[in-house]
Amino acid sequence: MSVEASGRLPRFQVQITPAYPELADDLARLPLRARPERLRTLAMVGLAALGGRMATLTAPAAASPATPEPAADPQLERRLRLLEAISDHD
Repeated sequence: MSVEASGRLPRFQVQITPAYPELADDLARLPLRARPERLRTLAMVGLAALGGRMATLTAPAAASPATPEPAADPQLERRLRLLEAISDHD
């Protein structure tokens, strides 16, 4: 009988081997009735990642060093005015 006809998925057993200690530890901390839901959630996340429907996170760009405001440094403001005057004559 197909899944569509019965409306139910076939039952199956999952064995967690020692090759996945993090998963075994995580499942061991859960109550028995919560373990199937955790496995379903992990399967959906895996399927979404494989299908390219999962957003990826990227590291934030390094912050550029702050440039001082021209008005904050009178000597810098004077230099900027001189540079503008020189560039206007070229």
